[in-house]
Amino acid sequence: MPEHALRPFAQRTPNLDTVRISRIYWDGSSLVFRTPEGNEKRYPAGGAGISRAVHIELPGEDAFKRLRPAGDWGVVEFQNAEGARLFRLPLMEWLPEAPMPGSRPNKGGDLLELTGLSALLKEAGIPLRTVTDLDDPVLSNSVRGPDTDAYIGRTLPVWHSVLRGAALAIWFAFIICAMVWKDSAPWLSTVAATAFVLPPLSELGLQWAARRRERITFPAAVAMLRPSPASGIGATQRFCTTSAIRIQASDIVIVNSLGQERWLPRAGSHAPTRLVRIVSRERRTPIGVELRTKAGRVRAALPWAPWFGGPEGELRWTEFSSAVGVPTEDCVEPKKSVGWPRRYTMAFADVEHFGPLDAKTARANSDFVRTVLEDASPLPISLFGALTFLAGLLSVDASPVAGSLTMALAATAVGVYAGPGLAHQVNSRLRLDRPAPGQEATS
Repeated sequence: MPEHALRPFAQRTPNLDTVRISRIYWDGSSLVFRTPEGNEKRYPAGGAGISRAVHIELPGEDAFKRLRPAGDWGVVEFQNAEGARLFRLPLMEWLPEAPMPGSRPNKGGDLLELTGLSALLKEAGIPLRTVTDLDDPVLSNSVRGPDTDAYIGRTLPVWHSVLRGAALAIWFAFIICAMVWKDSAPWLSTVAATAFVLPPLSELGLQWAARRRERITFPAAVAMLRPSPASGIGATQRFCTTSAIRIQASDIVIVNSLGQERWLPRAGSHAPTRLVRIVSRERRTPIGVELRTKAGRVRAALPWAPWFGGPEGELRWTEFSSAVGVPTEDCVEPKKSVGWPRRYTMAFADVEHFGPLDAKTARANSDFVRTVLEDASPLPISLFGALTFLAGLLSVDASPVAGSLTMALAATAVGVYAGPGLAHQVNSRLRLDRPAPGQEATS
């Protein structure tokens, strides 16, 4: 992978293939946008291709109203010689640590540096201009065309949303008709039940496909490190078996206990060049680790006790620093009333993000149905299932086949909806959220 390649913001199931595959880089003659599917769109420089890049950075609330979904993070637009838009790059989606609190630099230029875009544009010889108004003349010919945005933040495919909406409309229409004409048209209940079962089956298929892609795209690692937590800090099996640091040929990948992966480059001006071990001013013992760039920007922060505080902690630290291959140093926390990490927004957020989560939070945030499908309550599904089952029961006398099939489909739909969530709860409570060896029980 080229040195100045851009990497997406951190992702987890079902979007791990996005963070593992999708990249933006310069191949010597063209700017290449590699999609999550592995397809490559090339935009040559010069001629009818890219002539300039325009950094659009709007101030305040105006950004959220006029520059959706990028907001005040801004976008970079690539234009041809006539000023027509070739494609836009939303900066938040191409910063690995985004959107963590404190991850956005105060200056837009620093954001371009952190993503690696500044170095990429310099390498490609593409001039950059910054504008703070959408009415700027440089944007006068910028007209959005088909497939011109490098957005990768969509969690679920468009067809799934369309299917859910259409299935709900069909179910609603036919379930009412089935109740009214249960004797003369019993097949109406079967149509409603079929529409009701399609969305959960598609969602089950999405989960299966995501897991399959994860196995296929799992990258080879130079070194693989698991946490070695200090005794009695409440680390769970989930944290110890899911969290990891993978050192790869071109990347440093940090995985939290929810399976979310943050991919940081190992080379380039935006890569970490130092491992800084933060030492407590009072006890003179390590309390955290920061991965910093040459300019001193923190790309990631890890709490020491959960990762390196255990019996094998020093060995893990040695393996980590050796595998990363950058200088290490100790830094005593600042002499302030509020110490590390609370004094630093990014480090404070990362310490929680990459540390052990309490069992309740971990279960809620790792539930596919609640977090990805955003179906927080099972009540509507249970109610719809009950109505569908009732429609089948009422139509049994008129058509035993249609009635029985309707009830079977209703039961199947509810089971497919509830099954993954129930399995997740059981697996979490009986295994993943149990204390790891040497740890106190957590709530």
